[in-house]
Amino acid sequence: MRSPHPLLLVLVIALTSFVNFVLDPTIPHLVLTIILAYLIYLLFHNLYSEANAYQKQLRSLENALSLVSITIESTVDGVLIVDKQEKVTKHNRRFVEMWKIPPNVVNSRDQNQILKYTSDQLVDPEYFIKKIQETHDHPSIETLDVVQLKDNRVFEVYSLPQKLKDEAVGRVWNFHDVTIHKRQEEKLKENMELLKTKTLELEQTSKFMVDREIRMNELKHQIQKLEHEHLPPPAK
Repeated sequence: MRSPHPLLLVLVIALTSFVNFVLDPTIPHLVLTIILAYLIYLLFHNLYSEANAYQKQLRSLENALSLVSITIESTVDGVLIVDKQEKVTKHNRRFVEMWKIPPNVVNSRDQNQILKYTSDQLVDPEYFIKKIQETHDHPSIETLDVVQLKDNRVFEVYSLPQKLKDEAVGRVWNFHDVTIHKRQEEKLKENMELLKTKTLELEQTSKFMVDREIRMNELKHQIQKLEHEHLPPPAK
């Protein structure tokens, strides 16, 4: 928004001065009229400046919110943001997809209702509910947990406080699907156990072969000794 053009000041002064001069053509009255007109101009100028600054701040805030929204929607993780009144202020589509939450639950914007729906899908819902209560009791803490769903998926759950001037005003929940990673870890663990077993078997087999070789050499030595003892003496 642009400030008033200086010509507006001239027009206001001229018009006001003319009207007052017709009614009372005295110089002091004219001076007061000019001063009054100038004060009116300053008032309007300040109002225009404040409105202009407010619009700039509003556009900056809208751009920041748009950037945050795009960032949240573009992440591969599920994101849920709640305020101190336990109302959902923001979530992305990935969160809804991961937990298969119906529209009526999402639209309720009730943190407890949404998190209860998610906890019902867990193998150990009591543990997750306990962690949620822990964040209520200690709003400034960060949490990191791994939960297993009844459909064998595994989620890594990370939460941290949403702060405004060092004051916790809400909480951000991040849900990362680590199912493939966990299965790879389990497969690697199984392979390591199998390798350990095979290595032990190989060591035992190797030890058996060494012991067998030692026994064979001892037996061979005994046979040679017996043959030597029972040989007839050489002819004279």
